[in-house]
Amino acid sequence: MPDTNPIQVDQPQVSTIVNIPAANKDDQLTLTVQIQLTADDWIYRPSHQVFLDANDIYPAGSPDPAKLDLGTGSDLDGRQLSVKSKVALIYEPGGFAGAPPVYKYSISLDTGAAGIAVFEVESGPNNPTRFNSLILFKQL
Repeated sequence: MPDTNPIQVDQPQVSTIVNIPAANKDDQLTLTVQIQLTADDWIYRPSHQVFLDANDIYPAGSPDPAKLDLGTGSDLDGRQLSVKSKVALIYEPGGFAGAPPVYKYSISLDTGAAGIAVFEVESGPNNPTRFNSLILFKQL
C-alpha cells in the first residue's frame, strides 16, 4: 500500500507516516523538491525550509533542494521531516493581469538507486502558494 501524500497546499502540516523498506535500512536517503511550470513566460521564486526533528538542515535562500542527505533508513526511523515551501510566480514580460497558471510541486525520497516515495500536488489559487509537509519515518 503506498504512503499517503503528506503535501498540504495552503493548509497547515498534517503528520503523515512514510515507510522505509527494511531493504533500505543501511541506504542513505535523500530529499528532492521539484517545481514544474506548465506555462511559458512565467518564472518562479521559491523559498524552502527543511527541518529534521526541528533541526534546520537546509540553508535559507538556497535553490530547490536536490539530493539533500537525510541519513540512513535506520537512522531516520521515528524521526520527523518538515518541508515548508513558498513559491511565488512572476510573469517575466510584465503586465499580465490574469490568474497565474497551475503548476506541479513534488517531493521525492530516494536512495540514489531506488525510489522510496514520490508525492505530487498541483498549486492552489493563491500566489504565492505554500506547500507544507510533515513526515514521520517508520522503518519496516
